[in-house]
Amino acid sequence: MPFTFKLSKRLALIKASLALAAAMLAVACERPVQVTGPSQPSSPVVQIVVSPDTVTLDPYQSRQFLAYGRTQAGDSVAVAASWNVQGGTITSGGLYTADTIAGTYQVTATAQVTASNSPAATAASTTVTGSSTVTGSSQVKNRGPLKQVFVTPTAASVLPAGTRQFAAYGKRANGDSVPVSVAYSATGGTISAAGLYTGGQSAGSYRVIATQSGATLADTAAVTITNVPVASVTVSPTTASVTVGATTLLTATPKDSNGTPLTGRAGTWVSSNTAVATVSTSGLVTGVAAGSATITATSEGKNGTSAITVTNLPVATVTLTPAVAGILVGATLQLTATPKDSLGNPLSGRVVIWASNAPSLAAVSATGLVTGGAAGLATITATSEGKNGTSAITVTNLPVATVTVTPAVAGILVGATLQLTATPKDSLGNPLSGRVVTWASNAPSLASASATGLVTGLVVGTATITATSEGKSGTAAITVTAPPPPGGPAVYVAPAGNNAVSCAQAQNIATPKQTLNNAIGCLTPGTTLLIRGGTYAEALLDNIPSGTSWTAPVTLQAYPGETVTLRPTTGSSVLHFQNGQSYIVINGLILDGANVGSDAVKITYGSAPTTAAHHIRIRNGEIRNAAAQGVLVSGPNTSFNELINLKIHDNGGAVGSTNYNHGIYLDGPNNLVDNCDLYNNATYGVQSYSSNGWADNNTIRNTKIHGNNKGLAIGAGSGSTAYNNVVYGNRVGGLTVDYGVSNAAIYNNTFYNNGTGIYIGSGSANALVRNNVVWQSGTAYSNAGAGTTQDHNLWGTSDPRFVSAAAGDFHLQLGSPAIDIGAAISIVPTDLDAFPRPYGTAYDIGAYEWH
Repeated sequence: MPFTFKLSKRLALIKASLALAAAMLAVACERPVQVTGPSQPSSPVVQIVVSPDTVTLDPYQSRQFLAYGRTQAGDSVAVAASWNVQGGTITSGGLYTADTIAGTYQVTATAQVTASNSPAATAASTTVTGSSTVTGSSQVKNRGPLKQVFVTPTAASVLPAGTRQFAAYGKRANGDSVPVSVAYSATGGTISAAGLYTGGQSAGSYRVIATQSGATLADTAAVTITNVPVASVTVSPTTASVTVGATTLLTATPKDSNGTPLTGRAGTWVSSNTAVATVSTSGLVTGVAAGSATITATSEGKNGTSAITVTNLPVATVTLTPAVAGILVGATLQLTATPKDSLGNPLSGRVVIWASNAPSLAAVSATGLVTGGAAGLATITATSEGKNGTSAITVTNLPVATVTVTPAVAGILVGATLQLTATPKDSLGNPLSGRVVTWASNAPSLASASATGLVTGLVVGTATITATSEGKSGTAAITVTAPPPPGGPAVYVAPAGNNAVSCAQAQNIATPKQTLNNAIGCLTPGTTLLIRGGTYAEALLDNIPSGTSWTAPVTLQAYPGETVTLRPTTGSSVLHFQNGQSYIVINGLILDGANVGSDAVKITYGSAPTTAAHHIRIRNGEIRNAAAQGVLVSGPNTSFNELINLKIHDNGGAVGSTNYNHGIYLDGPNNLVDNCDLYNNATYGVQSYSSNGWADNNTIRNTKIHGNNKGLAIGAGSGSTAYNNVVYGNRVGGLTVDYGVSNAAIYNNTFYNNGTGIYIGSGSANALVRNNVVWQSGTAYSNAGAGTTQDHNLWGTSDPRFVSAAAGDFHLQLGSPAIDIGAAISIVPTDLDAFPRPYGTAYDIGAYEWH
């Protein structure tokens, strides 16, 4: 019949069965269950139902099974069942306990039931019974023991201090996955009891281990700690200084993109210049040699640097060898300077500067070579990095035994000069150089002797010239004779003469004219006016007749050995040449402009430039006391005039009182100033300048310019030359080349103690500055000109070693740095003394050639 089931009744039966099961569990451990048959329903039990029908258990796990009957009508009824199992154990009350063997087993409940044979029996109250066995079963799956523990995930990657959650599960023998209790551990980083892993700071490969609690089953997972990439590298310090041989430690800090320092990163170190500084793998820098190097730290392709300066160990002392020494004048001695550190160790490669406290006695070169200059004591100092060492040098002379003067006998004319030479010698007759020689004349009014032995004949007679050195003397006998009469006719004039005499009579020395202006009327080309000694209170203004050439000039000359002074009482000038006057010689006169209102001597043009005076020669005299210029040469054609062997001084007023009055003012072309002495003039000693551009190709040579407000100026012209001049003691400046001048040549001049030395202004072009000495003159050299050439000059800190600058003697001493270092210049074949150049291997610098 169809299976039907009333829900309420089934629920009641289940509850009853559960209650029965609970009661059975309560007594299962006390005594065996006594099976009693339930009262049979009217319908027989045809099925035993076991609950649960399927169960999965672990070893030693228990489960309560229940059994009830089901009638043919579908009703559930209680039954008394006996229990049986294939594996494991089960109590009489149905409590099953699994063993350790995995497998699927049957739990079987069996009940003995009695049933009526006929359904009608009940109705008839006739009992017909029978018995049968009804069996029901349930399936038990035994998963067996835990065989393996698994960790998930099996591999993971984290950053330092990053986290990752791990979990563990187990597998039974039958392959089922089951929860499992584990203890976690890690070979790097940390992991919590709940499996939360935190990465450490060191990159690398590590393991997470899960071990079954209370047992040995375990599993591992691979963990890789990866670094944050390096974005930058900072080296500290960024700059450092270290001495040679010393060390300093640098630190490199890799950082991420946020600037956070990163630890545990590999890096390399390298030096850009291992000859200066080396670096170890740990960043230790060692100084090797003075200089600069860049140290670079690299990590993961990123760089950081530190700038390293290596300095030498400081000099603590300087030792000179020998510390005490003696040398002869003219001899040399090599000194050695040894810089040392504070421990006394020698230091190599250091700059040493040498100096002498008395270079005139003992000069020292840049390499420590000492040269004896004159007898005396000197201290040589070597300086390195501010530390000094000294050597005491005693310079001694070989005693002078004799002095030879050459020539020993000579004759000169009145007004002429003769250069004598003195040679000190030792006892063996060997010449001695560098000795001081003094000169004297026993009759200086007849024949004078200069400090260099230059004898000048003054008056007819005989004189003895003596040269003395270290107490020994030599002499020369000098006879002064009157010059012969001029080659052509001569006319005489004397303060006691007579203007009434004829020109023919005036050609006799006994019947001279009285005044210059009268006497010059007797002159023709090739004639000479011999002027007897005295003072003439008259000027010669544009009235001296011209000569025709330098072989047939008109000459006005002081009588040999007599002093002639022209001092007009009034007027504008002492001499004035214009209107074409030419080939006129003025020789041996003193031209005194104390009473005139302008220039002492004027060489100009008259009504037009074509009427300019030219070829005027003034020599062997003196020009002084003018209100304006000593000599003014002005005009485009006032050319080829010569000013030779003149003293020109005290012109233009007090020194510095004006900026316009000069000793000589050349405002014309092709003029010569030679062997003159210019001093105490208001402004320039010599100025070659023309606002009209006329002052071309003027030459100033062999001249002394001193004690003026300014020295020498060349401007506004082309091709002018200044050489062999000595310019010293001028207040404002030595030499100015400016104001539109071009192609000026400045050769072999000596500048000393001027306000400034040489100034090449922006108004000049293509100046040549060569072989010049500038010493103690403010700014030695200043150049703002275009195309200036400057070479072979000596200025700045190099002492030229003059014989006596204070006394105006600018000859060079032995050992002077100006000797033999100049360039050869064809237009300068001699020095200011007319001594031939060169004396040694090359030209000397300055106005004098050492010999």
